[in-house]
Amino acid sequence: MRRSTEASTSEVNEEPYRPLPMPFVVVLGAVIALLAIVVRVELVDFQSRDFKNFLMPWWNFITSHGGYRSLRHDFADYNVPYLYILVGLFYLAPHHPLAAIKAVSVGFDVALAVLTYLLVAFRRPGYRLPAVAALTVLLLPTVIMNGSIWAQCDSIFTAFALAGLYFLVRRRPWLACTLFGVAYAFKQQALFLFPVLLVVALRRELPWRALLAIPAVFLLLDVPALIIGRPIGELLGIYSSQADGYQQLTLNAPSVYQLLPANVESNEIRSAGILFAGAVVLLIVAALAATRQRLTPQRLILAATLFAVAVPFLLPSMHERYFYVGDVLSVVVAFQSPRRLWFVPLLIQYASATSYVPFLFGGQPGPLQIAALVMLAVVIVLAVQLAQELYPAKPADASAQPGLLAPPSATSDLSTQRTPDPKVEELPA
Repeated sequence: MRRSTEASTSEVNEEPYRPLPMPFVVVLGAVIALLAIVVRVELVDFQSRDFKNFLMPWWNFITSHGGYRSLRHDFADYNVPYLYILVGLFYLAPHHPLAAIKAVSVGFDVALAVLTYLLVAFRRPGYRLPAVAALTVLLLPTVIMNGSIWAQCDSIFTAFALAGLYFLVRRRPWLACTLFGVAYAFKQQALFLFPVLLVVALRRELPWRALLAIPAVFLLLDVPALIIGRPIGELLGIYSSQADGYQQLTLNAPSVYQLLPANVESNEIRSAGILFAGAVVLLIVAALAATRQRLTPQRLILAATLFAVAVPFLLPSMHERYFYVGDVLSVVVAFQSPRRLWFVPLLIQYASATSYVPFLFGGQPGPLQIAALVMLAVVIVLAVQLAQELYPAKPADASAQPGLLAPPSATSDLSTQRTPDPKVEELPA
């Protein structure tokens, strides 16, 4: 075993957390796991509007067009990797489409919990706190509503994106980019985390050629549909057609556009909003790339969480579900820094869950303007925390403070940059 010598000043001043008693962890874990199972079983028969209007018609099309042969047709506005899953489910459970579709989403809920465990363990060695974090993800209201009520598949692309983030901090760039490519092939909202890849590449901790794995995987996953007979032009144009399909400034998303007057002209705002969001992302990327602080796994995950929340908050035409990645990552950063960020998942869950309600159940539990202000507060909190980590107000002598390290180099290894609390021994990578 070895001890890390690379802790930031704020981490040095933070007292080590007290391990939760083993009996408490076991009982709590059993209760949460049982509750997560019971809730999902009870919700399996709920049919959302998206299931009735989209998923069920897609299933019927697959049924009436010969199973896998249906893939040659343009019958759904999702990319083909998810359609492969639907076709597979058709052969496995032809008479139970709702339960089968939800079972896949629930399976990836479990994958999200496992990845949460792994990501939290970078900052909190041991298994007790990471296990509680993982179980917390299984009970997040938006995770339950997204898969077990809505029958949506955001858990799938998010799981691959978080796996990519995990291997990125483990210094496995090709595997990380491959997994990010799979995530993007399922849903283009995986783009929200791509600025993290740009940061690591600019800091020479990821070879630029590794980024080629993303489009390579995307195209490779199109090959089965091409072989069956789907035109390549249709496959490559799926995401652009999705982007053109919605012209509203916000679709129930708790974004900055909820704060604009109702009569504002959307066409005049959309382009400006995209440019502004791009400028903010580039500013954050530049700040991360230029800092002389080491980009530890904790800081990289914090930056990823900021991007996952700030990008959909600033971009126009966002759906309420587009904060899903931020919903999950907020749990990771909260358990990594419980004294500073414990409240972040609570704020995000309020804003996200509030925005889910109108579409799923009708009615409105509260003004979406309030939810947007709460999400703005989350963006500010995460940005301030990251700025304090990367640009300390009173930098000390690097020789006296191990948290102030040399600039990144081509040989720096993210997997060895964990910064656990003092006096907490770290397990081997």
